[in-house]
Amino acid sequence: MTGRLYTLILFVLLCHCPALNAIGAGREYTAEQESMVKCLIATPDRHWRLNAERPVVSVEIELQGKVNARALPSISLTALSPKTGASVDEYWAPFSLPNGKSTGEWLTLTNVDGKRSLTARLSPVDLLWARRKSSVWPSQAFASTVGPGEYLLRLQLDIGDDKRILSNAIRVSIHR
Repeated sequence: MTGRLYTLILFVLLCHCPALNAIGAGREYTAEQESMVKCLIATPDRHWRLNAERPVVSVEIELQGKVNARALPSISLTALSPKTGASVDEYWAPFSLPNGKSTGEWLTLTNVDGKRSLTARLSPVDLLWARRKSSVWPSQAFASTVGPGEYLLRLQLDIGDDKRILSNAIRVSIHR
């Protein structure tokens, strides 16, 4: 019970503390970005088996106030324990809102006033994946791209050519 309570408290802190979400984002955090667009990710499935099951991930992009931007949503997996001397393994898979299917198309986020949420439920194993540090657009199956290990799962929203907004991070284990 205490483990679940700890996880819930951590999830709430990550969702509602912009400074924590900005850590490791590779971009300078600005209050303006946080107030206009928020990204959230959730999954009840923390242990995934390659070639065996279809974990479900829920994503939400919340728009607050006036927003008009080109954007590309994707989910990413970042390895937690890289091999000694090796670079950190990081993978990404862009998807379409609201259907959660693989895509290479950017979307236009628009909101005139108030608050608007865009949501999708997707299965990471149904998306096309690639290594982050590759010039190749994602085109490989999940099981043949991502190896077993411990990862941080995030929703990532690239806006225009220079902004990236990251969601809370969820630790997942991938097994053979």
